[in-house]
Amino acid sequence: MPIINGGDGIGEHPTQALLDLYTIRRHLGEVRGRKVVIVGDITHSRVARSNILLLNALGARVRVIGPSTLVPGSIGRMGVEAFTDMRRGLGPVDQDRHAPAVGEGDHRSGAGRRVLRREVTERQRVPHHHSMGTVMGK
Repeated sequence: MPIINGGDGIGEHPTQALLDLYTIRRHLGEVRGRKVVIVGDITHSRVARSNILLLNALGARVRVIGPSTLVPGSIGRMGVEAFTDMRRGLGPVDQDRHAPAVGEGDHRSGAGRRVLRREVTERQRVPHHHSMGTVMGK
């Protein structure tokens, strides 16, 4: 009997990645060769990790963008390009997935949210005419 894992606590959230994949395919068609960017708190986001694994397995080119404090130094080993500069990281992309600034069930003080807002959102505004493709997330 096939079983789909709904998640493993703080590690992964494969069912959300499947929903994101459904949305991407519905709007863009084939995933292979598409450039997808995940923006936000990559370190604490189990959804980001699951999306990276799934999208890479299906042949997408995945990028992550966030402040250095919220992007693991080892993220390149997952087969993604990492950026701390919003303009450089976005470039032309097909799909943008925003990871929550503070993970699900994370009851910390919210310091990560303030860091994300200050280091990425406010300091590195993207021009309004920038074509980001389809935007997903909260």
